[in-house]
Amino acid sequence: MKRIIAFVLAITAITASFAGCSGGKAPAEKATTAKAAAKIDYDLSGVSETVAYSQVYDMIMKPDDYRGKTVKVKGEFEYADDELNGDTHYSCIVSDTKGCCKQGIEFATKEDMDFADYPVIFSKIEVTGTFDTYNIGNSEAQCVILKDATIKEL
Repeated sequence: MKRIIAFVLAITAITASFAGCSGGKAPAEKATTAKAAAKIDYDLSGVSETVAYSQVYDMIMKPDDYRGKTVKVKGEFEYADDELNGDTHYSCIVSDTKGCCKQGIEFATKEDMDFADYPVIFSKIEVTGTFDTYNIGNSEAQCVILKDATIKEL
């Protein structure tokens, strides 16, 4: 009887020691996922609307603190045509929880996209890109933009 109990305990100990192990691919997948997550400096896609709105507002007010950082944000797709120079500006609009306050962050994709390839206006999107600023003409006012952005329609 003692041998059977000892055998069962030994099998249980061996099984428990392997419980934390996984197949050959799982550690690599975890490392890849962690590495991809590490590339995003400000992931606003999983926070509340009010927190995302506040963070985008801070980016607009203090752009030097964010320049060169990778930002991921969710919001509504909008665009505006600049009649002075013929450019089209694409934006991700972030609202607070009640929807009374809105901030937009412009984005430009890596590749030139055809207008038909963009999402439908007001559709929910997720944009990831590198934060930067630019000036319009000789103006001292800075506009914020996510460069080399990728868009995902939600």
